[in-house]
Amino acid sequence: MVSSAAFHILGRLANFPKNTSPLLYDYLFLAKELHMAFDIYGPETHLADDSCDYEMLEFASSLNKKLPFLEKLLNKFYNSTEVKIQEISLLKCELEFVRKKYQEKIIPIIIKEKRIYSKNRKIYKHIIAQLLMKDRMYNYLSDFINICDEADEKNTTIRCIGD
Repeated sequence: MVSSAAFHILGRLANFPKNTSPLLYDYLFLAKELHMAFDIYGPETHLADDSCDYEMLEFASSLNKKLPFLEKLLNKFYNSTEVKIQEISLLKCELEFVRKKYQEKIIPIIIKEKRIYSKNRKIYKHIIAQLLMKDRMYNYLSDFINICDEADEKNTTIRCIGD
């Protein structure tokens, strides 16, 4: 058991409101700081990135769009669930939407941080594409989309197992 003072210190470190209950601190701190893993299993591919899974689901839920399959994964984050064969193409569409929105958000940040400038549009797009490929969240979304393609091709389900 951690003291009340320790909860407030942890809360400040994790940017939680002061009035958050100790029990909620435990949950939020574990989810945010310890990165609970959510493993995704396709027919041949296993995706596990404990720094992107919950972050991606939180980002998706922050978008002003109904994303029922990603919402289902967020609700089952600490449990297990299976994406049925008939749901895979819809999940893939949601993931592509989220990746597009993430790309729209991250590209201006990349441009500013890396001070990217080129008069040649082709070179400019190539540089952006190369830097996107180094972004963990973008890669996570792309890998998840690839698992959807793989499962659709093999006509099988996707298993998602939480900690």
